[in-house]
Amino acid sequence: MTIKTKLTAGAGVVSKGSNLTPVEMDTNIIELLAFIVQNQTDITALTSSKQPVNAKLSAIAALVGPGFVLLDNANAIIKRSIAAGSTKLSVSNGDGAAGNPSIDVNESNLTLNNLGGTLSISKGGTGATSSAAAKTALGLVIGTDVQAYDANTAKLNVAQTYSAPQRGTQTTSNTGSFNLSTTNNFKCTPSANFTLTFTNPAAGQSGYVLLNNVGGYVVSKAAGVYCSSSMLSTISVAGTYLLSYYCDGADVYVTSSGALT
Repeated sequence: MTIKTKLTAGAGVVSKGSNLTPVEMDTNIIELLAFIVQNQTDITALTSSKQPVNAKLSAIAALVGPGFVLLDNANAIIKRSIAAGSTKLSVSNGDGAAGNPSIDVNESNLTLNNLGGTLSISKGGTGATSSAAAKTALGLVIGTDVQAYDANTAKLNVAQTYSAPQRGTQTTSNTGSFNLSTTNNFKCTPSANFTLTFTNPAAGQSGYVLLNNVGGYVVSKAAGVYCSSSMLSTISVAGTYLLSYYCDGADVYVTSSGALT
């Protein structure tokens, strides 16, 4: 189709003629279409390497000052910084402006009451949350595992003045053999001849044997038992005798009263 028209030159345009021939018109249209196509190609190439407009990117661009950028629960772009929740912690460079943030513990502001849970025995604790449970866990139940405090408790390594009688138990051994690890004082009523014997002697131990030899049984002595040469014959006569003894750790030394009436 051939279009013939008349073009009027506008401001700043120099007219070359009042009329365009069909050939000139076709040429101008082709050139115009080519220009449009080229510009569309240039625009496409330009926009293909660009980031499309995005509200979140625009929000980031609008932020001012140091801090950490994040997306909050409302899906909004915001800026945050790290802050200490109490005086037990200290935060340096919380907004990251001068470098990485640094978090430290203010040990002087910590107390045991700030700690939660329990600390096991293996870590130096008790694994308990009450005094009673802690004593049980550590084997320190008073009256069961340890002696209750008493200012009058006797001590082994200091001189003691007793204000009340101190009594030892009496053990009966009618065989004439006395186990010194059992007690200090014994009673013996023999029913046959016997050998005076002391077992498990300990250095410094002393005590008594009440010998009720009503049958007049013959008494001899074991090795390591020392007495006067007349004592054995004396206590072999029917009667009641009080023997006293002392141990030096290896041997036992015995004396006897005469017959008691």
